[in-house]
Amino acid sequence: MKRIALVLAVGAALLAIAASRAESRRPYAGLYADAEHWDCDVFISGGFMPFQLYVWWLPGDEGLMATVHRLEIPPNVIVGTLTSNPNCGIAIGCMPPDVCCSLMSCHTDWTWTHRIDCYLTDANPSFIRMTHNPLDPALLAASCSPGYLAEEVVVLNHLAINQACVISTESASWGAIKGLYR
Repeated sequence: MKRIALVLAVGAALLAIAASRAESRRPYAGLYADAEHWDCDVFISGGFMPFQLYVWWLPGDEGLMATVHRLEIPPNVIVGTLTSNPNCGIAIGCMPPDVCCSLMSCHTDWTWTHRIDCYLTDANPSFIRMTHNPLDPALLAASCSPGYLAEEVVVLNHLAINQACVISTESASWGAIKGLYR
């Protein structure tokens, strides 16, 4: 009888641990046209018009300490000045076309790492896409946990040009969904 009670107690503990992990928030990233991470599309009717691109990150439960990503730029976009967030203060040796940011402190809320001045050369629809270095298994970000463990990042959206923005969906726990609005 004691053995059955012990097995049930261990099983309940394992289920509780699994449930708490399922409720944890993963890091997210997205491309936006504004400093409030609200507008993920740009509508420009003429050629050679300027717009800005912001790279925004929503840290996971363990916070955000560093990022590495690539941007796929369509042929009708010219990239101008790249401005890093002033909190991206530590050089980590990133080589183009990768874009890196090593933050000076742990971030636990939405933060932008880069702003890019861009120019649209025509009115054709396209996307600027966020992706990862092919040597990495996925888009990764370093958490603030001891050892700065890498976490896989979910890309919320790409920047849509002259078309509607599409927000990514994934199967997630209710806790992960609620975490987007913390």
